[in-house]
Amino acid sequence: MNANGSPATRAELAANIQRIDEHLAAIRADVAEIRRRLGDPGRWVGARLTGLFDRALPALLVGGTVFIAARLTG
Repeated sequence: MNANGSPATRAELAANIQRIDEHLAAIRADVAEIRRRLGDPGRWVGARLTGLFDRALPALLVGGTVFIAARLTG
C-alpha cells in the first residue's frame, strides 16, 4: 500500500528498494571506513604515544620543579 491507501505499483516498489539499497551502500561504506581506521596501526600507536606523553609531561614538570626546589633550599 502506498500513502493514499491504494496498492503500490511496481515502479513505486522499485523506487523504494533502490532508495533502501543506496542507504545500505552508504552504511556499508561507513562501516568499512570505521574498520579501516580501527585497524590502522599507525593511528593506534600514535594515539597511545600521545596519551602517554599527556600523562608523563606533567609528572616530569612536577618532578623537575621539586628537584630544583630541593637543590635551591638544601
